[in-house]
Amino acid sequence: MNLKKLLFCLLFILSGSIMAQEQAPENQKTSTTVVSKFAFSTGNLEELKNIDYDLLRAAFEGNAADARISVKISFEGEIPEVADGQLTQFVIEMKGLSGNLEKIIHKLDTRLKKLVAEME
Repeated sequence: MNLKKLLFCLLFILSGSIMAQEQAPENQKTSTTVVSKFAFSTGNLEELKNIDYDLLRAAFEGNAADARISVKISFEGEIPEVADGQLTQFVIEMKGLSGNLEKIIHKLDTRLKKLVAEME
């Protein structure tokens, strides 16, 4: 008798959990997260030379193509033997649409390489 009650309770709980898994109504709104800014700051020139742009791509991959984004890279480090007029810190910020991320990365990489070359 005890086993029958246990089986009945188990089937009752399982049927309730199965019935509870309904689809959401179509008029219910779903929320999405949009990444709009990415900032990277360092004081090490080697980190600037070896930026992993795949992390940047991954940060914006869920965005719609028309979402506005901003990418900012800054350097504020100590450089030994700084000559007069030598670049010691900078900030690069590129803005655009998520659909143009590859163009933004290309421009960012080009400008970053020029600035790092000036600092060496």
